[in-house]
Amino acid sequence: MTGGGPCVSLCALLTVLVLAVTTFMGNLLEEYRQRQKYEGEVVLRQKDVDDEWAAQIGKAIEKQIGQLHGLDLACNKFGNDGVRDLARGISQSSTLTHLNLSVNKIDKIGLDYIADSLLINTTINALSLNSLKFGSHL
Repeated sequence: MTGGGPCVSLCALLTVLVLAVTTFMGNLLEEYRQRQKYEGEVVLRQKDVDDEWAAQIGKAIEKQIGQLHGLDLACNKFGNDGVRDLARGISQSSTLTHLNLSVNKIDKIGLDYIADSLLINTTINALSLNSLKFGSHL
């Protein structure tokens, strides 16, 4: 038997999927970088930002790349894991004044991460946390 049959096809499909996801995530971070650099505000509303990408954004904020004044991550897919690293970055920012985390999968645990970051970061004067997924965790 030659050609590898279905296994080769499955491997090729997985390779294509990995490349597509990597390209999407790279584009998302590049959009973040460009907007932060030129506008001071990053709007990534409804961009399917998940926990991994929220964590990457948090790390970028923590490194103080650019002058980020506003961050809108509303209507995405991240929850407590992503907001934990995001909050770490927020606590280190000295320029962020507006933050929108509405309509994400953040519950009381995630709110605790945000609250802790706001004890350190006193520059945020506008915070939106509408329609979060509290469930029975409160």
